[in-house]
Amino acid sequence: MRADAARADRFQSVREAARAWTRAGAIDEQQRTQIDALYPDDRRRLTLGLAVLAGTASFFGGLALVGATVWTLSQIGTVLILCSIGFLVLTEYQTGPLRRTHAGAELATAFLAVLTACGGVAALTRDIEGPVPFAIAALLSATGAWRWGFASLGALASFFTLLALARLPMGRVWWIAACLVAIVVSSARARLERLAPAHRRCLRVALGASLLALYLAIHYDSVKGGEFGWLYDPENWGRGALAVSAVLTALLPVAILAFGVRRRDRVAIAIGALLVGVSLSTWRYHWPWLPLWMTLTAGGAACFVTAILVRRFLDRAPAREWRGITADPLFDDPRGAAALRVAALAATLGHAPQAASGDRPFQAGGGASGGGGADGRL
Repeated sequence: MRADAARADRFQSVREAARAWTRAGAIDEQQRTQIDALYPDDRRRLTLGLAVLAGTASFFGGLALVGATVWTLSQIGTVLILCSIGFLVLTEYQTGPLRRTHAGAELATAFLAVLTACGGVAALTRDIEGPVPFAIAALLSATGAWRWGFASLGALASFFTLLALARLPMGRVWWIAACLVAIVVSSARARLERLAPAHRRCLRVALGASLLALYLAIHYDSVKGGEFGWLYDPENWGRGALAVSAVLTALLPVAILAFGVRRRDRVAIAIGALLVGVSLSTWRYHWPWLPLWMTLTAGGAACFVTAILVRRFLDRAPAREWRGITADPLFDDPRGAAALRVAALAATLGHAPQAASGDRPFQAGGGASGGGGADGRL
């Protein structure tokens, strides 16, 4: 990642933290303004809606240009490789001299560079289903994530890497091994402060993708094959592998959830909780001992009761803390809690006296009456 881009990324994280501190009441608006002045923004940004619009227009416009060029020259492989190089140059120019960040167009050209390179290699080698085009796309995506700090390119690199490994002999074994290595490496390096915030985001995305991919690789329906078979798997794993897969399908979400709690990682906690529900649904699909509505209701009730029990345990713990885990939020947005407090006060107290119109204090006295030129005091 460029040194100036990494510096701007760190400044942006400081400004976002200052806004969170302001919402939490830790600092006032004047202090936040001083922090913004100390950590200025030298990037050209767009709001989310404009960035989505610009990115969509750039992506489909680039696709149309590539299609027209291929149609005119009829040299698919060579044209796609040249287009990939052109999109790489455009992305570098936008993130460099133009100093664009979160503008949409630079991300669109980066995606186009990766996709056209993958298609060009597949057309030149005439190997559409082999691992080589996906491996090259994974390498380009990872390089782009490292160079430009796009977390979506990190997710794309994980996706193409797993697709390339799935097409090797014993692809499931390679898939699982790659996921385990990625989980260990990304979870350790995502906390390094010397890395730019954008690089840490890429590593967190890679961690989430690896956790999901590991679950998919060991899932019972994936190993069993049939209508749910999604991974190229010519090997016959047998009943023993199916039994192991059934056990891992039940245990892995719990292990991911415990890993997230241990590492204080919200992504792992969210994925673990989601996969617990998926495993319960899989269990219900193969062994329908309860109606579906009752299974889903029981699962939701179990999550709700677990959350209450954990909160009560932390509330009763000494100093409301247990091994670094606390129930007290740190610099969360207090607007929701403030609204609840206002509603409670409005329900328990009477109506407050309204202020007089304008800035004039209330003055006791009779009212004026009269009409048709008469004037008097009551």
